[in-house]
Amino acid sequence: MQLGVMNSKELQPLFDFTQKTYNDRTRTRTAEFQEAARDLDAALPQAVRALDFQKAQHAHVMHMT
Repeated sequence: MQLGVMNSKELQPLFDFTQKTYNDRTRTRTAEFQEAARDLDAALPQAVRALDFQKAQHAHVMHMT
């Protein structure tokens, strides 16, 4: 393949490869983000309970002083 003017037949394989690579990476990223979102959703209630517990402890300590 020479540099310069290329016809669409010459460009099509490059376009197809680029599109497939982009689609594969996008699909992989989307799956990674969805997994991270599920992990955060699962961890959020526990984090809220921990903060509520800390707040209750702090209120108890403040009440005792």
